[in-house]
Amino acid sequence: SEGKSGELRLLSNGSAPDWLELVGGLYYYEQKSGVGGANFVASGTDLPLGVIAGGEVPGLADFYNDTLRGLLQTLGADIAPSGINIGLRGGLEEVSQSAYAQGTAKFTDWVSLTLGARYQETKRSVLFADQLLFLNDGTQVPISPPRSGKDNPDFRTETKKLDPKAVVSFRPGDGLLGKTELRAAGGGY
Repeated sequence: SEGKSGELRLLSNGSAPDWLELVGGLYYYEQKSGVGGANFVASGTDLPLGVIAGGEVPGLADFYNDTLRGLLQTLGADIAPSGINIGLRGGLEEVSQSAYAQGTAKFTDWVSLTLGARYQETKRSVLFADQLLFLNDGTQVPISPPRSGKDNPDFRTETKKLDPKAVVSFRPGDGLLGKTELRAAGGGY
């Protein structure tokens, strides 16, 4: 897994009136992750006898001996009688970019209103996804076709969304409620 991110944040910090606080920024995130290769061995497997992982599978011995073995021998390959080695690999990529801004107006020492929004675009894609069967002679037989979002739009997504935010805050102070803040909010990010 590898990733990187970055953020640029701008704050008003005294450049706005005391009753107004402004925040805005940009955010970027990129992540690639996956499994470069994972191999599984189904031990206790003997296809000529119709056994997988120690259990007999009805009809498998006939299918293997009458059909699959001949096909594999025609290809010049044979499956190890002591086990089947299956390999899996896959990777994903995500890229996200966003921009946000919000302002808080302090009407009194105990009442404020915050308004803001965040816009985000995210792209996700399958970089690669393969499943393979490894034979005795080192031959790799694909179990499923390779998949990639680069070649097929079914394996990638893109989302765009805008999240607004509105918050009214009441801070009655050190009175009966102690240091309590009551908020009414809508939206959010």
